[in-house]
Amino acid sequence: MSLKKKRPLKEWVFSLRETMRLNLSFIILVEGKNDKKALKSFGIDEDRIYTLSGTSFYDLAEKLEPLNKVVIMLMDLDKKGEDIFQKLIKIFDIYKIEYDTSFRDALKRYKVKYIEKLPKLLFLENMKNLNKN
Repeated sequence: MSLKKKRPLKEWVFSLRETMRLNLSFIILVEGKNDKKALKSFGIDEDRIYTLSGTSFYDLAEKLEPLNKVVIMLMDLDKKGEDIFQKLIKIFDIYKIEYDTSFRDALKRYKVKYIEKLPKLLFLENMKNLNKN
């Protein structure tokens, strides 16, 4: 068992925002428009957030391939999101699209299931910290 203290969710948000700010070669892929809206609320440029909404996985891969960007995969952490994630990884490997799963993996430690809920979870974390002081 680890005695390491879980870092606040706001650090995850800051890290994602800074990665996007400092690395123009990165884009983010989410499932839907509410996920995109959640990330926009953190100050991430909406032009660098792509959604799956209404697009086949292969059409998406053909759209992303010529961009030559690293795709930060932020599918939800529920069963449906996991299925999408696994299928996309296989397709991205075929198309040789580089991807990053570290931010999604880190969300598992926070027990976040839905990307669209991040602003609310961050708010609740901040309120909890205010009440401690």
